[in-house]
Amino acid sequence: GNNSIALDTSANVYLVWNSFPIPNGGIIVESLTSDGLNRSGFPVVLSGGEAGNNNAFSRLVEDVTGNTIVAWTDFLNGSNKNITSLNPVGAVRAGWPNKLSSTPPALIGDIFALRGIAVNVLGDVYALAESFPGTSNAANTTDVWLTSFNSSGAVRSGYPKILGSEFSDEP
Repeated sequence: GNNSIALDTSANVYLVWNSFPIPNGGIIVESLTSDGLNRSGFPVVLSGGEAGNNNAFSRLVEDVTGNTIVAWTDFLNGSNKNITSLNPVGAVRAGWPNKLSSTPPALIGDIFALRGIAVNVLGDVYALAESFPGTSNAANTTDVWLTSFNSSGAVRSGYPKILGSEFSDEP
């Protein structure tokens, strides 16, 4: 799916979705109080409105300090993988946004699908993704990989990691 929901420790609700129509879809982040009231600083439009823009695979998660980590794939320029962090009032935090440029070199050129993100108590962010066969992947395999960023948006040492491969019949 292309939507995600998360809660913070103050019972606020965070939502991310892909607005349509394609080809001008965008990534929208909304935050509501537990009573359903819109929170100040939201909604935030992270990507969209450009001709040919086709965003997908959006995910979000809250860290222990109330920051919202949002990741998505933007197909405008060939499967760009994006990740950013918003503070509790909806502003992009210093050091973010960040392309998921830590993609394993063997996977560049394939089609990517973000499958999930998580954050630990230290604020380290993990992104799980798959690469489907593209022009650089004649073996028709799907590679599953994990990357990680510290709380400031820098790629952590030892990442990304290719976790495995499997035969794929998806485009």
